[in-house]
Amino acid sequence: MIRFSASEPEITGLLRFLERRARRLIPMDKTGRAASLLWLPLATDNRDDLRPRRTSRSLLRLLRDADDSLPWGVRLATDASHAYSTNRDTETGRYHVEPETSRLILFAFGPVMPEERKEGLAPERRREGIIELRDWVEEEIPIAEAPSPKGVVFLPQTLVARDLVERCARRLRRRGNLVDNRWHVPPHLPEDDE
Repeated sequence: MIRFSASEPEITGLLRFLERRARRLIPMDKTGRAASLLWLPLATDNRDDLRPRRTSRSLLRLLRDADDSLPWGVRLATDASHAYSTNRDTETGRYHVEPETSRLILFAFGPVMPEERKEGLAPERRREGIIELRDWVEEEIPIAEAPSPKGVVFLPQTLVARDLVERCARRLRRRGNLVDNRWHVPPHLPEDDE
């Protein structure tokens, strides 16, 4: 799990970086289309909003327009056939997606923090966020039928997802400072092309 605090332009750069990295890392599918990620909101009032998106544009638009928390999940497009695990909260009526059983990388962005005014610079909206990945494993095999050596068998997608999260963490570490167990990326940094 990576905890961070960054301006919205920095978060936008991080998400675009993630998409570029995924295109280089994930192999093409059987039809020859370029590999991609699927983006999914993890909490919504309408079940129809739980459809996956092929780009991060919806999330980027919400980052710009909404002030509340935004929990989203990212999945490899090669894993699109795996079903999402959804629950409905009976009290609020909201639908929630379980990131671990749905094989999602969690991107949870907090509400917009109060803006700090700096002399001569326009204020930037900041959010705190979390990037989290749980290792995805094969279903349990009975001990008698387990392969040798015995142990946990990771899904192939786990290694790709781990690499994507590690690259995001590396970018945050390179551009930020560790303050109270959170990577704090200062505002008004120039764009970083990797």
